Amino acid sequence: MEQTYLPTQGRLIAENLLTMQTFKNIKTNIKKWNPQEKKILEGHLENLPAWLKKYKLTEILRGDIGGNPLNPAAAIPLTKTLLIFDHFFKSPNKQDIIIHEISHIAIYDIDPDTIEEFSRASG
Repeated sequence: MEQTYLPTQGRLIAENLLTMQTFKNIKTNIKKWNPQEKKILEGHLENLPAWLKKYKLTEILRGDIGGNPLNPAAAIPLTKTLLIFDHFFKSPNKQDIIIHEISHIAIYDIDPDTIEEFSRASG
């Protein structure tokens, strides 16, 4: 399996159409990255807040849609996989999308009391 590591983050961008992942509730076709897409994503991963940069993703995959054409991305916390869909590249808030998705992975590191406190504070 040919893969490319982003130089500053050590994050894995899958270069091929093969993955060992099986997806539940996400209907997508995995496709190849183009160089411009990789450059855009690398820039946004580089600018993550420090507390999110510590989460090392096992794979970053490029899909067409995630079941809904307006869905820009998805995260699979169990395998620490990030899926980037077509709509991501049309969205003006790419950094917010990446932060949102990686937060799905980060939430598992937060202790139960903090989660409960956050839940009460956020309604």
